[in-house]
Amino acid sequence: TLREALTRVRQLPPEDARRVAEQLLDALAHAHDRGIIHRDVKPENVIISRGTVILVDFGIARAILASAHENLTRSGMALGTCTYMSPEQIRGERTIDQRSDLYSLGSLLFECLAGRPPFQHKVEAVVLQKVLSEDPPLLRSLRPDTPPALASVIDRALAKDPHQRWPSARAMREALVE
Repeated sequence: TLREALTRVRQLPPEDARRVAEQLLDALAHAHDRGIIHRDVKPENVIISRGTVILVDFGIARAILASAHENLTRSGMALGTCTYMSPEQIRGERTIDQRSDLYSLGSLLFECLAGRPPFQHKVEAVVLQKVLSEDPPLLRSLRPDTPPALASVIDRALAKDPHQRWPSARAMREALVE
């Protein structure tokens, strides 16, 4: 998994992180085109095999679809892994769209480059509060060799307001190759 790779190397070279991003964005675009929001994009759900990146474990997405789409979140229950959850997911908002997955991917890519997630603490509730109330650190302050364009794509993905993020996985992917 990507988690195992990060445990071993801590930080990916920027070009490797870009390749991971491109392939995950392709996978998310495919899912989003079919009305599926993953809701749990994290390193443990990414398998790397012979240079191919595979997004796995659509369990939360399947549970939402099987329960009349949004019943699991109507109660205000947040579903996902706290380190990678978008602010709207943490708040248990009823309408979660593809931009939530892009936030999670931004957190994952931040960790791939910085060697740590944007928000961390030993207490999960503190992580959740930080996601809601603090700006993430600037990626280039933690990893100066990150190409500015790549850092900018990740920074936009981590915007608190979903309307400030990329509108789609395809748009984010296109920005990676510009």
